[in-house]
Amino acid sequence: MSRRHGEAQVHAWRRSYDVPPPPMDKTSEYFQSFMNDPKYAEIRNDLPVGESLKMTVARVVPYFYSQIAPLIKAGKRVLISGHENSLRSLLMVLDGISEDAIPDLNIPTGVPLVYHLDENLNPLRHPEAISPLSGIYLGDSDEISTKIAEVKNQASTAESTSAV
Repeated sequence: MSRRHGEAQVHAWRRSYDVPPPPMDKTSEYFQSFMNDPKYAEIRNDLPVGESLKMTVARVVPYFYSQIAPLIKAGKRVLISGHENSLRSLLMVLDGISEDAIPDLNIPTGVPLVYHLDENLNPLRHPEAISPLSGIYLGDSDEISTKIAEVKNQASTAESTSAV
């Protein structure tokens, strides 16, 4: 993808707040396999074919406050798993990360990130948190740093696996 569109454009699509990628080509094999999968039958017409982080925030944050926040306030421990942009959107809101700073947030794949929240769902900053986050990644700090760097470099190594 970077070879075709340039690293700066791919970085904007992958990391910016309000620049969505071009819509997925509806003739793409990826789009067709999704459209033909019966498990998505009830929602397929409601899903975007391209999504910026801003669009993800509009989808994820209301769900967090309506479905997950009540569980946390009731004293439950909650595990949230999702793709990077859904997690970035939630962390952007919880940690108050600005639209200008969010492109630099790279979340390592498969590394647990633990947050403790106060009674108003404000994050309690862990002393070993990696700024701008308040939570702490679990695991070896050198391995986590390597994984963060891998995510950061994805746009420059991404190849044409996309329908763009």
